[in-house]
Amino acid sequence: MQLPFPLLLHYTFAVIASTRHIFEAGIGAALLSRTTIDDRDMGSTFQFENRLGVGVKRGDFDLHVRYMHYSNAGLSWPNNGIDLFIGGLSYKF
Repeated sequence: MQLPFPLLLHYTFAVIASTRHIFEAGIGAALLSRTTIDDRDMGSTFQFENRLGVGVKRGDFDLHVRYMHYSNAGLSWPNNGIDLFIGGLSYKF
């Protein structure tokens, strides 16, 4: 669950043939439902999220790739952060 105060920069850096090329970067807070993910002990349910991503949008289609990092920033022990690479394709109807 994401808390309601992330800071996200969403920037269109090029428009080519009606396709928008997007860069995004963000930081915020998240609240996990558990303190473990598989065998990784996150230390607490409160985590910080860092995000970088790129994507393209054309009409109702959105294709993106994101890197996300979750960590408690050393506020509790252990601080076994986790890195995620996420890809997505969506269509808005």
